[in-house]
Amino acid sequence: MRAMRGDQSLWSSVISLSNTAIGIGCLSFPYTFHVAGLIGAFVISTFVAYLTSYSLRTLSTCAFHYEAPTYQILVEKALGGGKLGRAVSDFLSVNVFLYLFGFLI
Repeated sequence: MRAMRGDQSLWSSVISLSNTAIGIGCLSFPYTFHVAGLIGAFVISTFVAYLTSYSLRTLSTCAFHYEAPTYQILVEKALGGGKLGRAVSDFLSVNVFLYLFGFLI
């Protein structure tokens, strides 16, 4: 992997983001098991894991089919690549930015 900025590579950025997501998930598991019980939390966790896996496989298949290297390009191509595709892609970008900014407040 080539360095993007300074000594950070794309791989180290992915690992850092994954570590954060997994850490937050691990912190919420005890409460989930407390509220839903052992069996309920296991069923819910398994179902969510299946949905996540299915969604990622679907996105990967679509990205390969449309030859789209990024999610933004995938959305544009899936919607025809015209003004609608660009508008939805821009909307999603702004939506994600505002969503993440909201967590800072």
